[in-house]
Amino acid sequence: RECRGLIFDRKGNLISRPYHKFFNLNEKKETQFNNIEWDSGHTILLKEDGSMIRPIPTPQGFRLATKAGITPVAMNAEEFISDKKNYSDFITYMIENDCTPIFEWCSRQNRIVVDYPEPKLDLTDIRRTFMGSYIPYKLMMDLANEFNIPLVRHFHGNAENHIDQVRDWETQEGIVVRFHSGIMIKIKAEQY
Repeated sequence: RECRGLIFDRKGNLISRPYHKFFNLNEKKETQFNNIEWDSGHTILLKEDGSMIRPIPTPQGFRLATKAGITPVAMNAEEFISDKKNYSDFITYMIENDCTPIFEWCSRQNRIVVDYPEPKLDLTDIRRTFMGSYIPYKLMMDLANEFNIPLVRHFHGNAENHIDQVRDWETQEGIVVRFHSGIMIKIKAEQY
């Protein structure tokens, strides 16, 4: 579940770590509704309907990449941030601090289901590149504010209470529930 889009340099050092593989509610034994401790600490984030983007450091700077690497979709995201110094400063700061920021690229250039009239690159998570731990949401929010980086929408309350509402959504993909234990699950709208 971790060997998913990892990037190593020529010396074998891990230099970019995107999301680990995680599953939908009721998709696996550990994601069955009755096996989830809904009362344990968690963060609820919007699951945007785009492409995951993360930086790959190079000797000349960084490149943006999808899970598959430097693809046409990633190059569209690169073009989007080319005149936005705040992204470059933020990504460079993250790389220098052994972190991989993870974004969602939403654009009509690569529409999946949801239509995004204006392209956007929202920060969805930050991982420690070597250790793999996820940065707490509050710290991620503080960093996004400091660098003026758009942050994925956050929901309040208990995720269990959002399930029926999310299932009925027609203009959003769903939510990601990130438990403090490290477990993550996706809850998607019925249209998905």
